This record gives sequence, structure tokens and C-alpha cells, in this order.
Amino acid sequence: MHNNKFPTEGHLVTAISVHDGNARVVAASVIMVNERSIAIEYTGATAPQVPTRNEQVTLLYSGTDRILRLRTRVSQTVGDNRVVLAPDGPVTEGERREFIRAETTLRLATTVVTDAAQLEGLPMLSLDSAEWQEQTVDLSGSGVSFNATEDFGAGALLYLQFAVGTDPSQTLGALGSVVRTEAIDPLGGMYRIAVHFSELTEAGRDILVSAVFKKYLEQLGAVVGSDLAF
Repeated sequence: MHNNKFPTEGHLVTAISVHDGNARVVAASVIMVNERSIAIEYTGATAPQVPTRNEQVTLLYSGTDRILRLRTRVSQTVGDNRVVLAPDGPVTEGERREFIRAETTLRLATTVVTDAAQLEGLPMLSLDSAEWQEQTVDLSGSGVSFNATEDFGAGALLYLQFAVGTDPSQTLGALGSVVRTEAIDPLGGMYRIAVHFSELTEAGRDILVSAVFKKYLEQLGAVVGSDLAF
């Protein structure tokens, strides 16, 4: 049986490789895992971004409560956006995934709710909905802070919907409570809202953590051969 810390089929991962001295940080999903290989499909990657045979690729992904890292090497390419990877070392653990955070741009929609039962009547927004607001947020696996024109007040319960990129599968909803509100432009009616997630599916958390990985490593200027700061 393969290493039980390997990502599983359907797991979202962040794939990091270096080509001509430039780090490439791309989201991918796992489509097959066996004893000696892991096949991944790059999300939104163009052919030049996909590594070629024998290139090293470091996978970052979320474990139960920690960030996991696996160094691999491309053993086979399949089409323009799929590769088969051979593990090139053991799975190692990094920081708790909730603590890795980064500023990233995505689309966000917020709704004030009174309790979790109210969520049953709230459909997920379509990608072309006018309710989305694109902004740069401070995001982690446990919460988010963002700008809003309303002071929700500490303790308010919010239903947050996120759209990460343009893939419908990268939309998700989370229930969270406001832990802090800061007036950043009182005259203009602008506030910074910090929310802690209280209900978020593992699939949804994986989507957010993958987005954080990508921006976090871009901001660090990370390369595959480094220790990735953790």
C-alpha cells in the first residue's frame, strides 16, 4: 500500500517546479495514486508551464492539520496538462495549515445570517453573478480578512462565498463569525472585517489552502530546491 500521507484521488495540490531559473507555482488535482506514482492534472496551466520528463516537482498539500510536502520527478507526460510523478523522497510535514496565510485576489460575496439552518435556502452563486466583488483578501485555512462597506460588528455570523479563478469547481461557501472590525476609512464607510471560519468542508478548505500556497510561495520567491521557509 502506498504511503498513507500521499495525497488521495481528487486532492488539490500546489505543484512547484523550476524552468530556466524561474519558479512555476501551479494548482493541480490528483487523478490517480498507486504504490509508485501520482498522476496530476494541472488546473488552468498552459503547455509551456507543465514540466517535462525528469523535471523535479514539489507537491504541497494539506494533511489532517499540517502542510505536507513531497518531492517528485516527472516520469511521464500525458497530453498538455497531465503528468505522472514518481516520489523522490519521503513525505515531510511543515507548519499547521491554518497558520500559512497570504494576500490573494479572488471574488467574494457575503451574506449576514442568523444561524446555520438559514444556509439551506442560500444557493451557490454562478460565476457570472453580479453579486461577486473582486478584491485582495488576507486568507488562511482558518479565516479571512477583507474590506466591506458595512460594519458587521464582532460576533456577527456571515455566510461567505468564494470564487478562486474561473473554474466553477473552485467556488465554495463557508460560515464564519466576525472576530474583529476596523474602520479604515470612516468617512468613506470602509471597514476591514476579520472572520474566523466555523463551518467549512474539507474540500472547501483544500481549495482555499491551495490558493494560499500559490500566493505564499510566489511572495517568497520560492524555488523547488529550497526549504520553502518551513
